[in-house]
Amino acid sequence: MAGTRRVGPHGPVTRRPLDLDGLLKSTDTPAPGVLESTDTAEAGTFDPHLPDTLPRDPQTLRVALLDRSALPATASAAERAWTLAAQIADLHGLYVIPSDLAAAMWEVLADEPAVRLLGLTTARDGRPAHGFAIAWDRPDTGAHQVFVLHVSTTTGQLIGTETITVTDPALDVTEPTVTGFEVWLSTGMVDTIGTPGP
Repeated sequence: MAGTRRVGPHGPVTRRPLDLDGLLKSTDTPAPGVLESTDTAEAGTFDPHLPDTLPRDPQTLRVALLDRSALPATASAAERAWTLAAQIADLHGLYVIPSDLAAAMWEVLADEPAVRLLGLTTARDGRPAHGFAIAWDRPDTGAHQVFVLHVSTTTGQLIGTETITVTDPALDVTEPTVTGFEVWLSTGMVDTIGTPGP
C-alpha cells in the first residue's frame, strides 16, 4: 500500500494514510502543524442563512439545487444525479444542515433513477452508514467514476463521501481506485464566531 511521504523536522517521514481496512487511522497523533487547515473567507462570502431559505418540498428543492450548478439541459440522468449529490455534499461541507432539509435532500436523490442503494456500510471513521452510489461515464474525459454518499444510520445526516475512479485513461487508472474522500467528524452550531464547535 502506498503511503504518504512528508519531510518532518527530523527528516523524511512515511506513514500509511489509512489502516489496511481503509479506515482513517485513529491511533496516530499528528505532528504539530500536520493535518491542520485554515480557510479564511471574508464576511458575506457565504450566505449563512442559505439552508433556511432552501425549499423542503423535494421537487422544488431539486430545481433549486440544479439552479446552483451549470448543468446543461441535455445532461444524462447519471450526470444529473451526480450533480445533485455533489451539491448536497457541498452544502453539508459548508453548513449545518437542518434535519428537515436533509430529509428533503434524500427524497430528491431517491427519485433519481441513477442513484443506487448500497445498503449498510461503514464510513471511513468507523461509523455505520447507509451507502448510496451514482456511477457516471464522463464524456469529457472518458473516465468511469462512482460517487458514494455515506449517510448516518442514527442522524440521517451526510457523514462522508468517496469518489471511486473505476477507469480513467488520462490517469492510467485501470482498476477501481478511491481517488478522493471526505469525512465530517462533527458538525454543530456555535453561539459566537470563533467559538469551538461541539
